[in-house]
Amino acid sequence: MKLYLIRHAKAEPLSERYPEDSIRPLARDGRRELVSMMRVWKRLDVHFDTIITSPYSRALQTAKLIRKKSFSYNKVLLSDVLKPDPDFEAIRHLLNDFNSSTSVALVGHNPYLEEFAATLLNLTEPLIEFKTSGLAGFDLPVGTGKAHLITLLNKP
Repeated sequence: MKLYLIRHAKAEPLSERYPEDSIRPLARDGRRELVSMMRVWKRLDVHFDTIITSPYSRALQTAKLIRKKSFSYNKVLLSDVLKPDPDFEAIRHLLNDFNSSTSVALVGHNPYLEEFAATLLNLTEPLIEFKTSGLAGFDLPVGTGKAHLITLLNKP
């Protein structure tokens, strides 16, 4: 399986208008930044059969924009497992529903994306930084639990 971890695009800050973290939408420059990053993904033939996203507004908007701009028919699924502070075993269990020829993207939040990437690589601490709209791709042989980093893309 190809597994891609994607941090949501830049969001509006907490404010009187957006008092709860879960409702913060993407910022206009966050949308532009994501579309720019997607041009690089396209050149590298990064694509997804399924996108699974946190239900938080900024992550869901990121997933929907990826689907729209990629002109693909990939599915976008919501999962509470990808809310901030998730259970990594629950994420692994979620991935068990996919076969080895599948390409899956998980759209979520820091710091857990960095921490989950570390567990995939059997590291004791995070070494991969996820900036907004950042992507890390892994080859994850089904059933092995050991991943290999194949792509790492962050904005400059």
